[in-house]
Amino acid sequence: MVTSPEPQWWKVHFSQLGTFDDLSSFVFNGTLIAAGLLVTTFAVYIANDLQRLVAESVLIRSGAPRIISTLS
Repeated sequence: MVTSPEPQWWKVHFSQLGTFDDLSSFVFNGTLIAAGLLVTTFAVYIANDLQRLVAESVLIRSGAPRIISTLS
């Protein structure tokens, strides 16, 4: 946001940050991609932990891992 070539980007659209052909756009888009990968990885780990808890009969609902990973 600091290095954006358009100083008034926030008045038009927040998503305009990633549309320029400069370093700030690549950093912004790369950060969004990295954040998406981290959230997806976290959801997979949570689903695996929940499946283990279902297998150990700690969780009553066997569908919980699927529901939680879908909502994540």
